[in-house]
Amino acid sequence: MATTAKKAPKKATAKKSPAKKRTAAQLRSEAASKATHAAQIDAESARKSFTKTVQEARETAREAAKTAVDVPVGAALNISEKVSELVEPWTDQASAEKKVKSYRAELTKTFKRAERRGATTRRKATTQAKKQRNQLERNVRKQQKSVEKQVKATNKDVNKTISQVQADATKLAETQGKKAQEFVNKVTDQVTTLV
Repeated sequence: MATTAKKAPKKATAKKSPAKKRTAAQLRSEAASKATHAAQIDAESARKSFTKTVQEARETAREAAKTAVDVPVGAALNISEKVSELVEPWTDQASAEKKVKSYRAELTKTFKRAERRGATTRRKATTQAKKQRNQLERNVRKQQKSVEKQVKATNKDVNKTISQVQADATKLAETQGKKAQEFVNKVTDQVTTLV
């Protein structure tokens, strides 16, 4: 018996569309197109950045120019105001006299203040000098008394020592004199016995 094998049914598969093969020229063309597009985007970004930088530079230059004009004008106005403040009191006789009196009073006040400070400083310096002089005199007197006391004590000791030495010398001289007399007496006795 022959068995017939049943053939398995074929699965239905989706047909793949055959891939288009691109040529090297097409690939180069696409790459060039993409590179051109990227370069255009980079160029646009750089142009915008450059434009922004230029605008900022213009604004900074504008501000610097304004400052360069404003500062001298402001300084001139300030000087003008100061000059008018200085000149204004001198425009008529009464205000000029009033200003002179004010200056004179201020000068007198300053002079008196300086005189008082000088007098105070002089008094303090004089007092300090007197204190130092008195202290020095006290120290000199104290040292003088100390030296005199030491001299007296030394003189007393020297006199005592001299008296002691004189007494010792006198005693020694007496002793030696007695011994010499005794010796002379002995010699005399011996000489008389011999004669």
